[in-house]
Amino acid sequence: MPDTNETLSLGSNPNELGSMSGGLNDLTAPLVCQNTTTQIGGDSNRENSEDFAPVELPPGYLFDGKIAAGGMGVVYRAWQKSLNRAVALKMILMRGAATSEMKQRFEVEAQALGRLSHPGIIQVYDHGEYHGNPFIVMELCTGGNLADLLVRRQVAPQKAALLVASLAESMEMAHRAGIVHRDLKPSNILIKEKVESIDTLLPGQMRIADFGLAKQLDSKDAGLTRADQLVGTANYMAPEQLRSANKAGPAADIYALGTILYELLTGCVPFQAPTFMAVMRLLEKEDPLPVSRLAYNCPTDLETICLKCLAKNPTQRYASAADLAADLRRFLAGEPIMARRPGLTESVWRWARNRPGVATLALLAALSPLAGVIYIQWLANELVRHTALESVAQQADLLLHANDEYSDIVKKVRDLGYQITHDPIPEKNKIPLSIPATFIHDIGHRLERSPTSDIDVRLYSEYPFPWRAKEGGARDTFEREALKQLEAHPEQHIHSFEVKDGKKVLRYAIARVLKDSCVDCHNTRADSPKKNWKVGDVRGVLEITRPLMRDENEVRQRVKGPLWAVTLLSCGLIFGAITAVVASRNRGRRNTRQHLPGDASEKETPNFRIEA
Repeated sequence: MPDTNETLSLGSNPNELGSMSGGLNDLTAPLVCQNTTTQIGGDSNRENSEDFAPVELPPGYLFDGKIAAGGMGVVYRAWQKSLNRAVALKMILMRGAATSEMKQRFEVEAQALGRLSHPGIIQVYDHGEYHGNPFIVMELCTGGNLADLLVRRQVAPQKAALLVASLAESMEMAHRAGIVHRDLKPSNILIKEKVESIDTLLPGQMRIADFGLAKQLDSKDAGLTRADQLVGTANYMAPEQLRSANKAGPAADIYALGTILYELLTGCVPFQAPTFMAVMRLLEKEDPLPVSRLAYNCPTDLETICLKCLAKNPTQRYASAADLAADLRRFLAGEPIMARRPGLTESVWRWARNRPGVATLALLAALSPLAGVIYIQWLANELVRHTALESVAQQADLLLHANDEYSDIVKKVRDLGYQITHDPIPEKNKIPLSIPATFIHDIGHRLERSPTSDIDVRLYSEYPFPWRAKEGGARDTFEREALKQLEAHPEQHIHSFEVKDGKKVLRYAIARVLKDSCVDCHNTRADSPKKNWKVGDVRGVLEITRPLMRDENEVRQRVKGPLWAVTLLSCGLIFGAITAVVASRNRGRRNTRQHLPGDASEKETPNFRIEA
């Protein structure tokens, strides 16, 4: 028989032994430490003497005390007579009342553990049925569990990496055997023998237990877990496990390993809240606080490994538990790790995806200055163009009216019997007047020489007079297009904003239409290139080119006020976005951050366990 003074092992949180959904998993609760020494014998003064009332066990096993009991299951310490050793024996508490699903669950767990032979995984010795109820006989661990050793304290980074690397190697073996744990947490990691503290714990002393929620990838447990059913412990569940238990693959166990590493390093789990729904919301929407904020001595590489395990997207975690273990071994050896911290783009995208409202405000705050500048610049350009177009249209209209008035004056002078000469050199007894056809040209030259006008006036035609043949015809695409369009529609105008000689200019063209006073002159002159002119014909095109630089400079001065207004608005939006981000992060800290070890006033927040 075993030593009667030996400390027995028991499940972690007694609340976890019960079933929130009335399922079976409380029957398969792992053996974890209660920190109480129980004596085998008939001492009537013991508080828990009922735990040692004799119980009928399957043949070959002697009752040696009760370790743990849940809503439907019980774990006994027993003595295996055939091999003369202490074991843990799990049975359904309701004698003769086990349903077929309970039995099938028990069978699945026994088979899952039976397929695993690894020093880091608790060993199954036997299983079967006794009086219609299934039972499992497994290795007895007397050192409690990892949760007992943590007691909300931080572990040295090197020690944490060493322990999790060993756990990852054990889980890799389970994954290769086609088994996903789905409820990996410190209370399910048993310690083979009692140790003084976690600092003296060796990796080889740990045993992964409680495969009651395990999923066999070869679908032998198909139908035991519905597609919409949740299983696991909320504080250690992967996001995809919240959506459906059937979606939990090996990546879910890697997430749990990352949570354990996070807890070892910081003394708290990444997400913890008073209610299960609050934990779910944090798990789906929030990113964990960086390890370095809670554990200032944590190396950057180890923090990177931990946060990679905790990625929301399973594809962004380690591809396998072996890869996680290998990266932890690289860290321990001082070699470069394979994990890389998320880039700026990925970090911003994650943040925006989790906080769409704040992200929208931040985006508006970031884009509003640019949008404001673009809009005001567009508005300024439109104002410059509109003003320049109105101005040049008025100038062209004035020139045409001046030309018409001059033509009438020339006609009146001739009608009064005065002799007129159009030659540049005056003749005796003749009034020297330039012909109306060149009057605008002459005025244009004067305007070009003016220091205030800055405009360029040009006349061109398909039929220029011989003395203007070199400069009177169309010279570029704009002028040829203007001649073509104004010939067909003389009542319209043609304009173009373009860059000429490195400067922005407006080119404006209107038709010059012949009137009564001009037709005879153009048809009778010997040097006229055309003899069949009629009233209303387009004789040529008047084009005014106006620089825009002066107008743009003036508008820039006028839009400084709106630009300042947009800048102030942008600063307000940015300040609002920063305030919202800080408030969001503070809410996340209040919901997710536990007080660091040493704060005895803080109550332990329960771990919510959902069972199949």
